[in-house]
Amino acid sequence: MPRMPASRAPLLGQDLNQARDTWFFQWFHLQRQTAKRDGNLGLIRFVPQGGAFRNQVALDLAVDPGGAITSMTLGLGRKFVDDPDDGPFARDIAQAFLRAALPPADALGARGLADEIATLETPSETERGSSEAYDVFLGRSPEFTIESDYGAQVTVANLGMEGEDWLLISVRRKPVAQ
Repeated sequence: MPRMPASRAPLLGQDLNQARDTWFFQWFHLQRQTAKRDGNLGLIRFVPQGGAFRNQVALDLAVDPGGAITSMTLGLGRKFVDDPDDGPFARDIAQAFLRAALPPADALGARGLADEIATLETPSETERGSSEAYDVFLGRSPEFTIESDYGAQVTVANLGMEGEDWLLISVRRKPVAQ
């Protein structure tokens, strides 16, 4: 499984054009599928180039007027995540996304979840060794948010959309209290 090189900048906050040249976008062959505007934000969807997982993986980015990534959501079809043959590929992109998304100061909780996902081992339902976030990844819980002390949030959620079940992993900065 790919690991984020230590010298690389995190995706969150990075200029979109630079992000597209990172190992994460290159390794998973992510290509722009759609783009639209919502107020000051650009909303852009990327999907893998290959056909096998194209309909089961989506990376949605919000980009500010200067081109910096302000939030990211990786969507994985639950059928893809839970499939005994293809599930390791879903785990691969999920753990790589968590490792690539955040700066080191914000990444401690996300790295712990990435490590759980990368193990390829699913604890039994009677075992209580997994984190709450990993329970969401496994489809056992609906939602959990990891908050860092440095301003980031990682939310893992299971949602039904358009008749399909999806796992969403969202990364963003915590809103600043006014």
